[in-house]
Amino acid sequence: MIKVSKKIHLTQAGVPGKFMKTVCFMIFTLMMLISLISSRTELYAGMVTNMQINTTSPQKYQRTEVTIYIDETYTNNYIPDVISVDALIIKNSITNVFPCFYYIPVTFFSNATYGGATEDPANAVWKFRYAFTEDGSYTIRIRVTDSDSTNISTSLSVNVSGAEGKGFIRIDQQDKRIFRFDNNTPYYPAGFNVPWSSTASGGQHFVNYYKHYLEKMGTAKVTWFRYWMAGFARQDLEYRVDLWIPWNTGYGLGRYNQKAAGLLDNVIDLAGQEGIYFNLSIENHGKWSTTVDPNWVDNPYNTARGGFLASPDLFFNNAAAVKMTKDRYRYIIARWAFSSVIMAWELFNEVNNTDGSSADIVTWHETMAGYIHSIDTMGHIMTTSASEKALLVSLDIGAPSLDLLHFHQYSDNLAPALSGSIASLMTQVSKPLMVGEYGLGTFNPDTHPDEWGDHIRNPAWLGIFRKVHNMYWFWTFIERWDIFGLYQPITEFLQNEDMEGLITFQPTFFNGPQSGTLRFTGGLNWVKSTQQEFYIDQYGNVSGLENLSTYLQGTWKIGTLDSTWVTFHGQFTQASTAFIEVSQVSGSGTKIIDIYTNGVLAGSTNFTAPGTYTVAVSSGSNTIKFTNRGQDWVNVSAYGFTGMGATGLTGLGLQGNNRAYGYFYDNRNGDYIDPAAAETITNCQIVINGLNSGTYHVTFIDPKTGVIENESDVSAGSGILTTPIPGFKKDMAFKAILISSGSTKNTNTSSSENFPQVYAVFPTRFEPEKHGTAKIYFAGETPQVQIKIYDSNGNIIRRWENITGMQYVEWDGRNESGNDVGSGIYIIMIKGININKKIKMILVR
Repeated sequence: MIKVSKKIHLTQAGVPGKFMKTVCFMIFTLMMLISLISSRTELYAGMVTNMQINTTSPQKYQRTEVTIYIDETYTNNYIPDVISVDALIIKNSITNVFPCFYYIPVTFFSNATYGGATEDPANAVWKFRYAFTEDGSYTIRIRVTDSDSTNISTSLSVNVSGAEGKGFIRIDQQDKRIFRFDNNTPYYPAGFNVPWSSTASGGQHFVNYYKHYLEKMGTAKVTWFRYWMAGFARQDLEYRVDLWIPWNTGYGLGRYNQKAAGLLDNVIDLAGQEGIYFNLSIENHGKWSTTVDPNWVDNPYNTARGGFLASPDLFFNNAAAVKMTKDRYRYIIARWAFSSVIMAWELFNEVNNTDGSSADIVTWHETMAGYIHSIDTMGHIMTTSASEKALLVSLDIGAPSLDLLHFHQYSDNLAPALSGSIASLMTQVSKPLMVGEYGLGTFNPDTHPDEWGDHIRNPAWLGIFRKVHNMYWFWTFIERWDIFGLYQPITEFLQNEDMEGLITFQPTFFNGPQSGTLRFTGGLNWVKSTQQEFYIDQYGNVSGLENLSTYLQGTWKIGTLDSTWVTFHGQFTQASTAFIEVSQVSGSGTKIIDIYTNGVLAGSTNFTAPGTYTVAVSSGSNTIKFTNRGQDWVNVSAYGFTGMGATGLTGLGLQGNNRAYGYFYDNRNGDYIDPAAAETITNCQIVINGLNSGTYHVTFIDPKTGVIENESDVSAGSGILTTPIPGFKKDMAFKAILISSGSTKNTNTSSSENFPQVYAVFPTRFEPEKHGTAKIYFAGETPQVQIKIYDSNGNIIRRWENITGMQYVEWDGRNESGNDVGSGIYIIMIKGININKKIKMILVR
């Protein structure tokens, strides 16, 4: 770039020769001086002419924004090799560097249909966005680097004080399967994907679409969703120039779509207003695939679209592609890393479905995750996703810069299959896990009849108790049946709870219902099974179904897809049957299915069309093998058994020494059932082992509504707690928390061990008209315990002084004057020599 003219033209007419020589010498000297200065100083880069801080009273964890005006224009404002603008953030003589970004204002039309946005390039500026994570005084200077040289601006002073909000989401360093905010509050993700806008919400798109969803999600206390930077949905920064005219016009490879960027700005603001956090999924598999949801034809990197990659697999190892990707990620960090509502940067959706090789994918992830960590000083979680276990295992080992791994699964018999998959994967990887997508294997959101959300709710609750949270995929299905509210009981159940250090257990049931028909379906499709032998436990569950293909192959596939048999082992309490359900058959060859019991052929049939085949099974221990000795495949919707006598209830929990939480469901109902057809389960008991002896307050909550069905104080002797379960349909959740120790009292009052740290409030969502009173438990052996209840403004509502004895106090929802207090959040402070606890309660009138 030339900013100083180096050509000087003189008119020589009438000028004496000697004088002309002197002038020429002076001109030459001046030109040399200009050249020397140009080569040795920083005078000729674009200069910052003005900086405006757009944030009043900057606060910790919140966006601080500065608008930057530069006196030069450039051919491409998005590529750092052309123009690089960075903020130098100085505190106590320590300088951190953070990238700035080019910004064009975008306005979305009120109807927000596709294409409904306009840009204002005349008011384009540069911006610095940042979230300070420490209080204090900072100096900010802007550094501009272009092809000529570098300029650094004058200083701008910023004073940061006070934390507004909880901060960013981190992985707990003591228990890496727990998430925490910077203020140490646990974060439990509960929600579903809303990766792009579609036509489900009255034909509206973009901002209005997300506004519709996020408002409904906020009301339902959803805490998580997922957003894709997908080109096919017009949400990618780089995409095919001539697609979605005029949406992409002027953009493409190395030129970042400001409409797409403006949409994400709006989504972040909307999510922040509703208190919902999300994964930003940067790359989607189809963009880099020619086989699975392929979008390679529209990718601007494609040579057919004017790019420089002949095939999508080169994206992972081509040096120029790596450089351009880093440039784009630099822009993403500069523009959006300030946001604490972004839980994690998700590098890829289902990277196993791209054309890249496993080795290249692993190397690429370590390169990109390491690069983002180096420039994102806010320290967001780094993750990626796959639906192939083997690749996740390779990423766990080969990409240490990834903090979290996401697994995806679609299968029928969903709750036990997904739970089994996660249990298996947890033994193979060291990083924490989430399930970023799950759903039924045979599913159409427009026609599927599960209007009660059973197949969504069961995995969502079970995920809590493996500390691997499960996130549903089909967001338009939730919209169709308006079942957003199924997440509110989850969020309320977890409110004010801290699961750090608790371990997963499986509760036992007495007098529970007996299973009728058990049905098992594989989790793999047209691939070879990696597991073909399964054991049915007392609950009617098996582990490893995610490794079984739904296709039972014939002899033509031996040596390639030779999944020609599957075996189940189980204990049958009575004479019953075994069956195979076939949903699809190949169009050629024979499909002869043999069923063996304990090595003896029990029956055989040739499937010429979909159907079910059944054989008799005697009581006792049985090994049942299904074999296809025909030539070609059948697609199996289920292998099934009747009369096994397995317990109809199954569930998971988390427990420590003095508390336990859990969820269980009636596994006889399959993936879903009409409430009218579901059995009401009565006279059943739950047993929890491994607790300290003492008295526990046990609460049973309906997971469908969040309503407390029953609460009572139960004694646990010898570490075993047994308590009746109130009558229920489908499923139930519970909490059991120690309120009184059963250990012998130690009279040595100098030891703090005499005063166990026991404190709890039941219920935490208090409805006086329903519950009557709330109980505030405490370890009252400490002398002079004091309890105070404050409203959200810090006013004392009720107090108890000088309480003694292991006991509780009851609050009826009234203040000191005996008047009812209104709905809202109340803080309960419990203080004593060995107790100093703050507990939040929600009161609802």
